[in-house]
Amino acid sequence: MSRAVITLPLSPLKNHEFSRLVSPIIGETLSKELGANFYLALNLLDSFKDRSDNLDSYLDNINKHKINCDLWVDIDHIELLLEKVFLLIKKNFIYEKKVMMYRCDCGVIEVDKNNIKTCNPNNTLYSFNNDQMVCLKCGSVCKLYEEDELVFDFSKVNNFYVKFMPDYLNKDIKSFNKVILPSYTIISRKRDTGIYINYNNHKYNIDIDFLWEVYVSLFDDDEKVILCGNKELYQLYMVSVLEYVLNSHINSIYVGTPIIEGINDCNFSVNNIDDVITKKLIVILNTKWSVKQRKIDYDLVSKLRRMPLDKKFDIYETICYNNCVGNFNKDLAYIFNEQFNFQKVMKKVKERRNV
Repeated sequence: MSRAVITLPLSPLKNHEFSRLVSPIIGETLSKELGANFYLALNLLDSFKDRSDNLDSYLDNINKHKINCDLWVDIDHIELLLEKVFLLIKKNFIYEKKVMMYRCDCGVIEVDKNNIKTCNPNNTLYSFNNDQMVCLKCGSVCKLYEEDELVFDFSKVNNFYVKFMPDYLNKDIKSFNKVILPSYTIISRKRDTGIYINYNNHKYNIDIDFLWEVYVSLFDDDEKVILCGNKELYQLYMVSVLEYVLNSHINSIYVGTPIIEGINDCNFSVNNIDDVITKKLIVILNTKWSVKQRKIDYDLVSKLRRMPLDKKFDIYETICYNNCVGNFNKDLAYIFNEQFNFQKVMKKVKERRNV
């Protein structure tokens, strides 16, 4: 039986920010604790920007911080991702539908009039002014067009259930279930996304986000943790639904990591192994799984920076020690409760020293 920890595909943009390393550091830590493979997924597919120039800088930052991972880059798996799209067509989750679409002049906004409520709640690309949808990029008023589009039909998903952790996230998931599952989402775009399929003798540009959201079904591991910052919970939900319909037997846990306010304040230069271990411990020990968001503990940061390297090694090794019993849910719950808590970890460090 194999286990995997997989990040939601991360953008290499803003790669200088320390916050861009939080998911990779937590993912690496969980993989060591669970005895799992760790896949750092990266999102280079983009309809509007060429992200490839940022990739080398981001990977250089990953290497500087000695984050051990296997890379998975969406642009390297386009054909396999499209195979999953065709499988969804075969299963009748994707089909052609006549819809009314709001579209702006620059093409950034393409929103189905009937399903505005199901859009990503973190979307900041448009606003409403006197009941008119306005694009925040080009400033144009979005016009309505009747046309055929490809849709993914959530209402065909039966008995949907997957595990989300921490448990408080399931309140948001219930809201998504209530709003999204009775509906559908448009997965084609009028603009050229660079990826297209032919369906009923019609060329459809495929939405890039939808394409990469089928990616988890490409991993063959028996037990999987898929994680992201909890501000990306909508995307995590979409990924979970698509894995559910593509894999009939799944054992995946979807994890939304807490937001650490002020983490970018700790983005000091990495000059040696001491700096690497210190920055990893800053992320790990400031991750509090009982809350969605928490300010960084600057006193703890100062304590870690002053601490001798050998003591930091003891702490890090104690955190990453694989002490799992084999029950996936229990193992992850134990890790959240025990291995990210500074006081509990320090107690274990002392116990290990006294053995």
